[in-house]
Parts: sequence; structure tokens; C-alpha cells
Amino acid sequence: RSRANNARRHARVRTMKKGTSPEEIGLLGETHRATPNAIGDDDHTDLNADSGSKTSRRTRNVLIIGLVVSALVFVGLKIAPGTMMNAETIPEREAESKASSAFLDLFGDGFYEIPTTREKSVRQNVKNTALMYDFIHIPKTGGSFFNQVLKAAERRLSQKTGAVAFPREGAPFTSWATYPLVDTTKENFLDTRERFERQQPVEYFGVDRLREAYDSGVRMFTKGPYGMGLCDVIDAPCAYFTVLREPVAQFLSHYKYSCLAGAENQRLWDERMKTKGSCDLDLLEWYDYLGGDAWLQLLAPGAGDDKDLQVETAIKNLNKPCFRYILTEQFDDGLQKMVDTMPDFENLNIEALNEHARKNESPALSDVLKARFQAYIEDERMMNELRFRMKRPAAVYKHAKNAYERKWSQPMISC
Repeated sequence: RSRANNARRHARVRTMKKGTSPEEIGLLGETHRATPNAIGDDDHTDLNADSGSKTSRRTRNVLIIGLVVSALVFVGLKIAPGTMMNAETIPEREAESKASSAFLDLFGDGFYEIPTTREKSVRQNVKNTALMYDFIHIPKTGGSFFNQVLKAAERRLSQKTGAVAFPREGAPFTSWATYPLVDTTKENFLDTRERFERQQPVEYFGVDRLREAYDSGVRMFTKGPYGMGLCDVIDAPCAYFTVLREPVAQFLSHYKYSCLAGAENQRLWDERMKTKGSCDLDLLEWYDYLGGDAWLQLLAPGAGDDKDLQVETAIKNLNKPCFRYILTEQFDDGLQKMVDTMPDFENLNIEALNEHARKNESPALSDVLKARFQAYIEDERMMNELRFRMKRPAAVYKHAKNAYERKWSQPMISC
């Protein structure tokens, strides 16, 4: 019943109106750098074709978003790709499919847009601050490093206030693999939403507790991919964060990490790859193997069929006053902007973080694999096709890059 109520409530704030020009969206004649991952969208032969019934569209989107989240290796997600070359079924994949379906059920058949305004019991009373910082983790963007940034911020604020947002013991905190960060991974994102919405237990999630925490300087931070929309159910100041990377670079990084290197114990390899001991797919085959590139589902989730509308909605969400983002290519600059403009991050030691934080680097490749990867990079036909398939995430990234300085010059107004 709670998920159904969530779906109805989110349905009221979805926006289906188009308005962003092709120039703004960036779909016309773009040429992009061919450097190191993203994960892509529908086959270009029919980008907006009717895919059949709502059920089939929902099934397709569930599979796609499940695959995107599989790349979040430090979040502990375990899922094999959905466009599989074999039909084996494993419990992890079934669990991921259920989580993806539940996430999409929150938003219905459109795409979720962050509400422009919403009255909350606890109001933002300190400029550029929030009680909850909800981090939307997109794979291979530097998000694992950013998680370390959030942990460092939480630790410093806890030392300053002499208090933590949540205790380590007791339900649901013992089940949070992300502790001290709030868990928005597949295992717990629904439970997390329900607790904030129902404000139970009241001593941790009730409005009086939220007000006391915010006024005393205690802060909450999330970790996981399923955070979009969480601010709607938190009756206190809330803001979104994410890290964005040039999509072709993101995809290539993911390809090297998950296919060529077989990182995280060959987590994304199918049984035939594991038996052979190698992933022999080229770039486009890997793209198809993953079912395309759908990280936009994390920024504008929903089961809608109009992918251009999804681009427009993702851009609208990035433009909201409560959304902040960092570009991987300007990571240190983004961290410095956080320190300079957001009081809750003013004591971060960026130099120490860069030196000591755990970064999700790709394992070393053999000379043979390096040569193979380089051959793909130099294959003009393959790279052009990859760029074409990724034109929609590239459009969102282009907008984000163009708006980056302006975004950070504006006040952060909580949502």
C-alpha cells in the first residue's frame, strides 16, 4: 500500500510537457571526445518506436535500470546483464529485477520531475544547507570517491556536534551496509523511503527529531543509486547530489573495468565468459550485452517511452535549485566549490581526501588487452556508432557542462 501511495503521489508531480529546444538538448550534429563509460539507450534504428503494451515497456525499463545499477560495484550490487547470451537465472539477478521494478513503480508511466516547491515542517533556515544530502550514484563517474567525501563530511560534523544522525545498533541501522550513510541500495531503498514517509520509529524519523537534528548541525547523507524522489518523503530540508562524466569516456572506462579486466571477481561476466576466462566482446557488443546505456533512469526514472522527454526531464532535474552536481573532469574544482559555498562541507580537507580516499581504479590490463582496446578506440566506424547511440546522455552532459558555473553561483534552495 505504501508503494502504491508513493506512486500516486509521484504521479501528481510528473511533468509531461515538452519545451527544451533541440539546440538546448544537444541532439543535433554533436561530435564527442573518444576517451574513457556510460551505459546507452535504445537501438538507433527506431528510437521512438511503440514497444507494445505498458507491461512490455515496464519490463524493458526494469531490465535496463537493473543493469545500470549493476555497475555500482562498491555499493555491493550483484547482477549479471539483462541482454544475456545465456538464460541462466541466479538469485541476485532476480532480487535486482524486483528492486528495479519496485523503483519504477514509484514513478508510473512518465518520468519523475522534482517538484518546484513543497512546504515542509522543518524549513531551511541556514543558507545553502540541508538536513539530508541525497547522493545519486552513477557508475564509473568517481562516485565511489565521492562516497568517501560524504563519509568525511559526516565524520567531521559528528565530531563538531558530538552527535550522529543514527545509532549503529537497532533496526533498521544494523541492516545498512552503507552505515553511517543512509542506505538507498537495492536491499533497503524501499524501507528507507517508507521510514521517512511514515516517520517511524519516531525517535529517529519523526519531525521533531528531524528538526532537532537540523537545528543542531547534524546531517544525513545517502549512499546508493535509488535515491531519486527521496526528498519528497523527508519532511525537512533535502538536496540532491550526483557526479557526471562525459558519456563516451564513462562507457569506455566501464568497458575496461568490467569486460576486459573482469573486475570485482568477474561480476558482470556470464558463465561462458567465466569458463573461457575472458570477455571477448567489442565495444558495441558490450553495449548490446548490457542492454544499452540507461543511466538517465537514475536522474529521471520512470517507464515512459519518449526518450527525448526523459532527456528533457533529466535536464530539468539538474536545473532544480536543490540539485548540485560535480563533473568528473573537474572533480577537484567541484569539491572546492562545495567547500566555498556550502557550510556543511567547509571543513573538508580536499588534499587529504585525494591522497587517502579509496578510488575505484581499473585493474591493470595486459599488453594484449591494451592493444585490443586501443584498436577499438582507433576504429572510426565503431566509435561513431557508439557516439550515436549515446547522443541522449551526451545531450544531458552537454547541458550540465554548459550550466556548471552558473549552477554553482546560485544559492542552493532545499527541496
